[in-house]
Amino acid sequence: MYDQMHYDILVTETSLGFGDKDAKLKITAFLSLHCSHCARAFEKIRYMLKNEEDILINLVLMTSDNKMLTTLYNYQRAGEDKESLRLLDQWFNADPFSRTKVTDGLCIPEDSDISGKVNEANGRLFKECNVLGTPAFFFNGYKLPNQYDIDDIRYFKEFFKGKEEVSIKADTVN
Repeated sequence: MYDQMHYDILVTETSLGFGDKDAKLKITAFLSLHCSHCARAFEKIRYMLKNEEDILINLVLMTSDNKMLTTLYNYQRAGEDKESLRLLDQWFNADPFSRTKVTDGLCIPEDSDISGKVNEANGRLFKECNVLGTPAFFFNGYKLPNQYDIDDIRYFKEFFKGKEEVSIKADTVN
């Protein structure tokens, strides 16, 4: 039923991981911060993080808003996952034409080059995992077919929990 290519998803220093790091169910969500479909997907991701105990969600983000990206990664490095999620929630719930106002009051180091590194690393992941549009989801290394939505995880949950844990490498596409 689910005969897809398997990808070893890269989790790097540019990954935004939320949830149980040792979870059997690992979801990688490729999102754009400028996409209305991604905003709806993020709502579902938030719900899953609140209601699923054995889950890790890794966000691979693309954006042209360097301040937002830098702030998110500074929060993550400081262990402030709740602040990262709160900021993403504010961003996606704001009017698309005024989203940059969400970051206006944030203080980030001026000399920070995090956003360039993140966009470069995430761009490579998009290409290596053959992600042509957002949102796109991988469950334990298997790409969810386009006709499915993240809500459909309930149909695949038991299947993916039974699989061996995915080794984490970027340069291997089976």
